[in-house]
Amino acid sequence: MDTNVFPSGVIYNEYYLYSQKAWEMAPVGSTFYELENKVQQNAPIVVTSSGWETTSSSDPWAQLDGSGKYIKRGFGRFTTISDGSYDTSKYEFSLHPDSSGKIMFNKALTENVFIEYEAGPSGYYILDSLDLNPVRNEFDSGFLHHSQITDPAYLYLMVTQSTVYADGFQNVKSIATLFDEDYDRIPEKQIIFELVTTQGDWSELGYLQPTSSNGSVYELDASGYAYSVIETTSRKGEAMVKYIPHAKKTGIQTIKAYYSGVSGIYDLVQVAQYYYSAEPFVLDLSLLDTLDYLT
Repeated sequence: MDTNVFPSGVIYNEYYLYSQKAWEMAPVGSTFYELENKVQQNAPIVVTSSGWETTSSSDPWAQLDGSGKYIKRGFGRFTTISDGSYDTSKYEFSLHPDSSGKIMFNKALTENVFIEYEAGPSGYYILDSLDLNPVRNEFDSGFLHHSQITDPAYLYLMVTQSTVYADGFQNVKSIATLFDEDYDRIPEKQIIFELVTTQGDWSELGYLQPTSSNGSVYELDASGYAYSVIETTSRKGEAMVKYIPHAKKTGIQTIKAYYSGVSGIYDLVQVAQYYYSAEPFVLDLSLLDTLDYLT
């Protein structure tokens, strides 16, 4: 028994079983059919003429009884009549013993039949900590997500690097992640990125550039450089832009990102950009060069 006591006073330990279901159709006239996936002899498998294949977790899996239900027999154990031949009035099938996924019928099919089965081994999962959604790359140790995404409440902004060489080609990616009150990531929301300045010249140090096909320039300065860009969050709740420093411009650039629906949901980051103002040199009597003196 798990003896851990959580702050809530409740022991959190859940046990889940899972399997991967699949279905295929065997055409009329077939005496055997080979499934796309190999299955074991004891694997759950259902053959029915009704084709009651399932499409959602709430539907029952396959047809359990009725006139269209085929009966599973052991290999070589089909029902026979007095002369030893198979009883073709029965609807029967069996799995080939080599576990290849080959299904044998006791007669040539007079109708299309649907085969529903587990396409892979069944497994289990024990959930004993906060469960987060792996589809959005949030998971810690779980794979189920019970909370419902609500309105945006928080925004976190980061950059791929805090310093950059200002040669006009190097760039920094700025990534904003949007969360709700439960820290679920929120997709399909517009984020506005903008350069923050106190000089009056928005793009004195550099400019912004959209990174996705949905991104667009929001505002330009007098020189035609973008200092404000709109991007839409992905299914991971992330939106991203590029910051490109102007060549030979040094200083600290502040970048702001905020949710377009509520300007109070925002974050700031800073990028330091530098440039070598002297020509490279090597001392005659030393192995040190420019980089050694500047770093």
